[in-house]
Amino acid sequence: MTMLPFSAIDCIRALKMASLSIGDKFTIDMYTKWNIDNKNKYPSKSVIIQRLGSWNQAKKRAGLLSFRDFTREDCIQALRDAKKSTSECLTIHLYDAIRNGNEILPSSSTIQTILKGSWQEVLKLAGIENNRTVQVPLKKNSFSREDVIKSLQRYASQAEQPLTKSKYAEFQKRYPDMPSKARIAKEFGTWEEALRATKISSRVITEQFTREFCISVLRKASSEVVGTLSKLNYQTWRNGRKSIPSVPTIERLLGSWKDALKEAQADRISKARIIEIDEIGIKLNRRSIG
Repeated sequence: MTMLPFSAIDCIRALKMASLSIGDKFTIDMYTKWNIDNKNKYPSKSVIIQRLGSWNQAKKRAGLLSFRDFTREDCIQALRDAKKSTSECLTIHLYDAIRNGNEILPSSSTIQTILKGSWQEVLKLAGIENNRTVQVPLKKNSFSREDVIKSLQRYASQAEQPLTKSKYAEFQKRYPDMPSKARIAKEFGTWEEALRATKISSRVITEQFTREFCISVLRKASSEVVGTLSKLNYQTWRNGRKSIPSVPTIERLLGSWKDALKEAQADRISKARIIEIDEIGIKLNRRSIG
């Protein structure tokens, strides 16, 4: 069996890199052209699909899926999974709470738009007709070590990074069939040890952001921001953009903010941008005086 030259993590990074140049809503053809322009140093579309399942699944993993990328099957499956996760009546508000802003899953409004129906109608399409609250006896101390590991893996697959105890506590409130923080601590001692034993800690960190990606983001931000790329200016530029590292993440990977800008040569880009803007202003003033 021939080994593919790129890993799943490499594919996710490539999609995120592409989004910086051609936007979030790129197609397979747009990605292929971008890769050719970059001398095919990134994984091809076929490798990405082999590694991550499908093009839509790949974009979901990279956090780049838009409303129009969801299919009817995606919406129906999301409803069924949400219903399985709760013993309560699956209202539109409960579904959105379970989704919790996770863009891998369609929102309630997206589901209604794609399935073309009211909330009760889309539930019926998903086969959820007896939508009642069911009282399920909760487990207390009956969780096995395997139950705890599976619950942590479930949390890691749905939650945003970083994976913290406080986020898990909120997650567990929506899924009362999962063990509490106290039960996890009893099994593994510390939160870090629990993640390590479950083999998800290193995977979560490596799949998120790399030094190379942070440097590319800083360079792009510097070329678009007017003036010095301060932390505040960067955060303003970052607002509304998907899969872009925060200031703390950049500082964790590249050192202080000053060191990060220096490594990305973003301070030089900002100064060059200021000079360019000043030159344009001088030309305009000359024309108005003339």
